[in-house]
Amino acid sequence: MRPDISGLTSSTTNWAYQDASQYDPSNGGTLAFTSTAAGGALPSLSYGEDDPDGELAFEIFAEIELGRIGGSSSAMTWGMHVGFHYADLDSSEAGVARGTATQIVDRFPLGGVIPPLAPYSGSFTGPGPLLDTRATRSSASIPGGSLVSRSNDLHTNLFTLNLGPWISYHPSERFQLRAELGLSLALADSTYKYASTTSLASGSSASTSGRVNDHSVLPGFYIGAMTSYALSEQTGLYLSARYQYLDSVTINTSSASADLSFDEAFIISAGLIFNF
Repeated sequence: MRPDISGLTSSTTNWAYQDASQYDPSNGGTLAFTSTAAGGALPSLSYGEDDPDGELAFEIFAEIELGRIGGSSSAMTWGMHVGFHYADLDSSEAGVARGTATQIVDRFPLGGVIPPLAPYSGSFTGPGPLLDTRATRSSASIPGGSLVSRSNDLHTNLFTLNLGPWISYHPSERFQLRAELGLSLALADSTYKYASTTSLASGSSASTSGRVNDHSVLPGFYIGAMTSYALSEQTGLYLSARYQYLDSVTINTSSASADLSFDEAFIISAGLIFNF
């Protein structure tokens, strides 16, 4: 039912119905339209979840030493770090839950007008029989309720650029300890897929599904520490730990939403150092 060319809110010629059982000729006649609302899900009957913890990634970086702190004989140096970090993140969940179901019936008065035989569809411009838009609503719980199954999958390619200063302490010629702090800028290329099916005890069901692509630019910062050991003048080994904060990725659709938070991101990395 939609407004017609008259612009009136109390009646319209722009209406349709599909089955003769919707028509009740008593008391001037009505047309009944039935819908089902499912909700109020109870605790899940089954549920599975996969979080993007412990994902593998890679990082490349370059550094330059800019000087010593405390004079030429000092064991402390400082410099700048620029790095590129890539991570392939996957997060998914699936579950089945029992919920309530309500049948809603809206009855629209015909005012004595006998409707055309079903199926019938009116038009915006008319002419056609008028249907009163002021319905009388009734509702009742459906025995057995509803069974809702759902699945969600969020895949994100995260490209991060880090830039900031570092301070290093050299307790020996080959060994050093370092602290770092800087700014981050990331591009999150995300694909969100979702599906949901609601089934009633009567055997009827309704399904929704979709796929959304999202590209988000995420500012943030990092703070970390690194230890390294020189194997030679040109090569070395390192181990680092970093806390990195980035804005969250949020994807909203008409029937589902996904959120990927980076406010508790800890990165552990190890690898080779090449000196030039």
